[in-house]
Amino acid sequence: MFQRMMRAARLDVAFYEMVEADASYTKEAFWVVLLVSAVSGLGASLAYGGVGGFFSSLFAGLIGWIVWAAVTLWIGTTITKGPETSSDMGEMLRVLGYSYTPQLLGFFVFIPILGALLAFIGAIWQLVAGIVAIRQALDFTTTRAVITVVLAWIALVIVNLVIALLFGAGAATLGAL
Repeated sequence: MFQRMMRAARLDVAFYEMVEADASYTKEAFWVVLLVSAVSGLGASLAYGGVGGFFSSLFAGLIGWIVWAAVTLWIGTTITKGPETSSDMGEMLRVLGYSYTPQLLGFFVFIPILGALLAFIGAIWQLVAGIVAIRQALDFTTTRAVITVVLAWIALVIVNLVIALLFGAGAATLGAL
């Protein structure tokens, strides 16, 4: 699994094609999201104290993954659909699950100044990995993928903010975006 996570982080197009086509990677994509969310949550707990950030990060990561996949699928197959576009929820969950890998940098959020920078880099890297993943899953051009991912990522940010407000761990969850 860790070797596949490294391929995902390296934005390996052939890897994302493989994951898109093979339904057996759905469960592993779940474990990737869970691991990344737990590691980011641990960093948030160290940074902000308490376990609220940890559980909020776990919850936000898993719910965010499902929401991002669903919204991306809907946007990609309706609003930004191209002539070759076809996908399903399983494909979206798999490719986007692996695209979470760069969020492992969220662990370092507890390090003053540098940690926030690393978490931000992880978030941007995840966004780029999401673009590659979506491009492959929806058989898009890069431009269509960028538009689709940005629209879906906005929805993910909103979900994370709502979860943060509900659980009172706003700053901690923001590190998990």
